[in-house]
Amino acid sequence: AVEHFRSHGFDLDKGTAHKLVSKTKVQLENFILEDNYICGDETYQKVRLLAVTDSGKKIKKGYIWVFVSMTQPVYFFHDDGSRSAEVFEKEIKGFNGAFQCDYYSRYRHIGIGNLKDMKRLPCLQHIKRKFLDIKDNNTAQQMARRFSLLYHFEHKHKTGKDGWTDDEHLQ
Repeated sequence: AVEHFRSHGFDLDKGTAHKLVSKTKVQLENFILEDNYICGDETYQKVRLLAVTDSGKKIKKGYIWVFVSMTQPVYFFHDDGSRSAEVFEKEIKGFNGAFQCDYYSRYRHIGIGNLKDMKRLPCLQHIKRKFLDIKDNNTAQQMARRFSLLYHFEHKHKTGKDGWTDDEHLQ
């Protein structure tokens, strides 16, 4: 962030940049959690370490999480590269809508305990992929083709496009 500002003629010290990013993070958290439908996932990224590890490596595999809502900006977060359930539960605390995600084990607590007010929605693309993996089964391949057809019509008929309404989309 400091280098970006400097390249545009602003002299911004690291402390100020850190405060700006921290304030932005709080605002984005609040925006995302106000929605009633969020999609989420996590992905790994190589993270450069300050010191060499015992194995002689200076890079580790770390995770970045992302939440996307239908009405608000994308929200990325990182907690020392952790992929633990505690990281997810800390970030999603207070949300009480539908959360669409894959079947990663950290999401299996949705709907129970501290996350009882949330509803978990499965990712259809992951479900379709499971059918595609069963190559020698005609019924499974037919199901995968039906998913593709569903995606085709969903892209063809978007709410607000050519007068297409929410009710027609739901139907």
